[in-house]
Amino acid sequence: MINWSCFLVAPLFLTREDRARAQHSQSWKSWVLRLIEPDREALEEASRFFLPGCRDFFMPRARELKNSSRWTFLPDMLPELVGPEGLPWAQIEWVDLLWTDVHPLLLIKVSGNRPFNPDDAKWTATAAASWHPAHPGASPAIWRVGGRELHLRQWILGDVLALPSERWDEVDGRVHWFGQDLPNFNLCHAEGGWPEDQVRDDLVLHFALGMSSWKEEFGPDTTTQQAILAHHLQEWANWRLYEWRNRLTLFLAGAATHGQPRNTETYYSLLFATVCYQRVRLTDFLDQATGPDAGIARLRHSFAAFRRQYLPHRVTTYVMGDRIYDFLRAANHLPEIQKEIEEQIRLADEAERLDLGRQENLTMIVLTTVAALFLPASLLTGAFGMNKMSDLTLEPVFWWGLLAAYVLGALLVGGLTVAFGRYRLLPKLSALLLGRN
Repeated sequence: MINWSCFLVAPLFLTREDRARAQHSQSWKSWVLRLIEPDREALEEASRFFLPGCRDFFMPRARELKNSSRWTFLPDMLPELVGPEGLPWAQIEWVDLLWTDVHPLLLIKVSGNRPFNPDDAKWTATAAASWHPAHPGASPAIWRVGGRELHLRQWILGDVLALPSERWDEVDGRVHWFGQDLPNFNLCHAEGGWPEDQVRDDLVLHFALGMSSWKEEFGPDTTTQQAILAHHLQEWANWRLYEWRNRLTLFLAGAATHGQPRNTETYYSLLFATVCYQRVRLTDFLDQATGPDAGIARLRHSFAAFRRQYLPHRVTTYVMGDRIYDFLRAANHLPEIQKEIEEQIRLADEAERLDLGRQENLTMIVLTTVAALFLPASLLTGAFGMNKMSDLTLEPVFWWGLLAAYVLGALLVGGLTVAFGRYRLLPKLSALLLGRN
């Protein structure tokens, strides 16, 4: 039998107005208030898992909602997942909201209400993570709260966040990047020891593909099965972490020791949420960098700020925490995406410098042209000045000649400007000059 629980992550798009409105809700509190031991010393000790630069984001100590970056939802009742027989099989334990700069994250813990056999664990894991219909005609799992039956998406967006239905697609649009289900982290604790290899592998495959069952002809092929089962991280004999397309499965075998399974809830779920957020934001940046209107100056500034605050190379003070963090980042190809964004910014900077060089060349051409056009006027002024400098009296013909020269120069400059603008002579001239260089 397996003690099952999971952690769901939902990246959202919320405005400052949404945050201000939620602050006035009586159900949102600082996450510190839901802890069993909320005293400051215990929290300080727990937060030492994270590096100092990350502690205030992951585990803020403020009790006031306005000063905390992590909120928790504390309603009178929390939903229960309705099983195949109409009875509750699991329930939501808590809902936390982590406020980031662009896409706040919902982190949801769901726990089974009893130890499950493998088939029940597969059904519950699949149903708990369902957000959108898996295919036309399908329906997400049913949850029950306060006598009402509704889907998880309806409860989160309608009840928890109190958003009008016309905004739902805008708010949860980034969930589609992960498929129809929410990214999920399944925790399976088998207190009696490791299940048989065949049973364990079957569980991993179903969790990884988000399927409670499949007909043999529609199941994964042998190569895919081998790839899923091979993609895992293991350091201890009773501990193994599998990852496949942002669906994690952590198996714990035997009695609870060395802080597990509590460490998974307290720390590892946050690492998983962090990597999900990094993937969403890096994909945003990559789309901007390769788009037609990149706005490179704004992109460079926002990416640098994101990299400083949300893209550290290390986040924990524990070796195992860093191994999990690196494992999840590599599984999402985040280092490669980051390098591609930086390369796009570098190429855009080079193109910008080239454009500036062209503009400087064109400016020199225009200034040289203007100087050449006004050269006759300067010569005329000098000629008259040398003849009349002795008595400092200038005949009217001097003034008329000077005026005519300047008017002629102005007309030439104006005509040249119009011609260069209408017939795009400056880019052609610049390309000709750069081609010769």
